[in-house]
Amino acid sequence: MNEKIKRLLGDGLTFRLAIDGRCGAGKTTLAGKLAAQYGCAVIHLDDFFLPRGRDKEGFGNLEKDRLLKEVLLPLSKGEMICYRKFCCATQTYGEPIVLPRGCSVILEGSYSLLPEFRFAYTHSLFLTVSPEEQRIRIIRRCGKEKWTAFETRWIPDEEAYLAACDSESYADLLLET
Repeated sequence: MNEKIKRLLGDGLTFRLAIDGRCGAGKTTLAGKLAAQYGCAVIHLDDFFLPRGRDKEGFGNLEKDRLLKEVLLPLSKGEMICYRKFCCATQTYGEPIVLPRGCSVILEGSYSLLPEFRFAYTHSLFLTVSPEEQRIRIIRRCGKEKWTAFETRWIPDEEAYLAACDSESYADLLLET
């Protein structure tokens, strides 16, 4: 595991870590590795995707009010967390997932360091990747046919967020993957 991350998390007894970064930078992969090492829960921002027909507010296609109510406010207070994953394909919510009070949690995904979310974390990481490597990874993960959506919509939206909110500079640690 990266020594910089070990130093950041310290003893790792209890932490609330945000992992933000560019598409294809390895946020989900890193979150999984850290969860295995530290025995903590991972919450994916993709599980809070905005349902069809709902208007987007600001940056990110997120159900921000639900993320705040179900995860970030309880997390910041050390309370029990109870949330439901949203499935984009079926436009439905899954069964409740309950995390005990005071547990260590990693929240991973683009937009996790939006200014209105930052209060909830004790630590933050930002992962970046070169445009060339980003393209290779996204095509490998999603296929060439879906690359166009990333190139024309998701990446420009993400870059606008990064320029406006300066999440790279806010993060405790910046990693190039």
